[in-house]
Formats: sequence, structure tokens, C-alpha cells
Amino acid sequence: MKNVYHHHIHRVKIGLPTEKGKERLFAQEAEDDEWMSFVAAKSWIVFTQDYALHRQPVVVSLIKQHGAKVFYLWGAEEKKYETMRVFMLRYKKILEVAASTPGPFIFRVRSKGPFEAVDLT
Repeated sequence: MKNVYHHHIHRVKIGLPTEKGKERLFAQEAEDDEWMSFVAAKSWIVFTQDYALHRQPVVVSLIKQHGAKVFYLWGAEEKKYETMRVFMLRYKKILEVAASTPGPFIFRVRSKGPFEAVDLT
């Protein structure tokens, strides 16, 4: 299972040819529908610290439409090394949940304890 790549990643790093004026996977201003459909089609996982996605009806609709698997990562207000430490501790569990749970979903990953399913209705 692969992770979603941020829009800064170069296309060649994931095996896509570079096109003129399109070296990166997604433009900074790429619409959510563009990257989410691409990511979901590849069965990649979406990681974010934007804990408000489920409050945006258009984004929730896209998550449902594309069957996206989204994880809210702990630590948006913490030091980056602390966020990454917790991410690495929880990574195996994230992969287990992603592999055993059909999309669409959003799970909140906390620093400790069980993941919390976020209601998409």
C-alpha cells in the first residue's frame, strides 16, 4: 500500500513521465477532485492534519464518490519531530486499518489509544 504524495513530489518519482510544464504530480492550486480521484484510483492513503475536511460538504462528497481512505494525523499544533515520532509509532496500525477497512472513511489518529472514525454524513 502506498501513501499519497504531496503536490511537490516529482512525477518521475512515482513512475509517471514528465510533461512540459508539468513536472510535479499536482499543481499547488489543484482542485480536490483532481488529486482525490487520482489517489483513490491508486488505493493510496490520504494523510492530513486539516481536521475540518468532514465539515466541508463538497470534500465529503468527493471522499465518498472516490472511496478515499483518509487519516487525520495527530500533532498539527505540535513540533514536527513530535508529530513524526507519533506517526511512526502509529504507522503499522494505520496500514492495518487501511487494508482491512473499505473506503470511504476518515479516521482520526490520536497519539495514543484507538483511532476514531469520523462521521461522513
